[in-house]
Amino acid sequence: MRTDENETQAAATIFHTLNYLSAAILYLKDNILLDRPLTASDLKQPPLGHWGTAPAQNLVWAGLDQLFKNYDTSALVVTGPGHGGQVPLLNSFLEGSYTKAYPEVPQTKAGLLTLFRRFATLHHATHPGPDVPGVIQTGGELGYTLAHAAGAVLDSPGTRAVALIGDGEAETGPLAASWQVSRVLNPQHDGAVFPIVLRNGFAMASRTVFSEMAPEAVEAFFDSQGWAPLWVSLTPARTFTTPCIWHSPKLGIRWRLGREALTSPCRY
Repeated sequence: MRTDENETQAAATIFHTLNYLSAAILYLKDNILLDRPLTASDLKQPPLGHWGTAPAQNLVWAGLDQLFKNYDTSALVVTGPGHGGQVPLLNSFLEGSYTKAYPEVPQTKAGLLTLFRRFATLHHATHPGPDVPGVIQTGGELGYTLAHAAGAVLDSPGTRAVALIGDGEAETGPLAASWQVSRVLNPQHDGAVFPIVLRNGFAMASRTVFSEMAPEAVEAFFDSQGWAPLWVSLTPARTFTTPCIWHSPKLGIRWRLGREALTSPCRY
């Protein structure tokens, strides 16, 4: 097994690579790796897609990648945020599952260029959808992420599912009701669901409810629903530390993701 330092560096490389590609795919149709100075002809007109929740989603994917490799485990990732559909698309390309589904797009520079040109077209929308390997729902539907993750676990006992939930989505009726799945899921027999709320603070036209709540109020809310929150932050620090532990005492879940925990007053 790799050392802590190597694990951290590997996760940082994935994270920064995904961040660059997630931004570049919005703007570039050529010269995607900046092999020469940019020209107007390299740019998409107009730019298509959203930066939105991409960095936070990429942080999660980088941490999960290390977990899967180091502990020979896996999980279904259910993506809720519609703004940031390039994240599962690019991850599927980097890990190889995209090429398995679309063999005409190899894991090469030419294949990556094809992917850039397919994004935000009839091939792949700017939000995630089932046309992307591993994606079981259309992102941005607003409200069904946690229910779909729980349903997948109940349908296939022993499965782990990670539910990426936007804080705007978290305000919808279906999602608010879905927190109750903690009362019916038994991780010893059914499997486990690990919800992650991407608390960036904004919905389409306003601040989100969770962003206006004090940390103590957020913790009290999730505690009342049977979940024990772990606060993780994304900051521009030079060092990278992968998320450490998903822990829900009420569900008997403790799932290690890395070696250290992120510490910061920022939330989710």
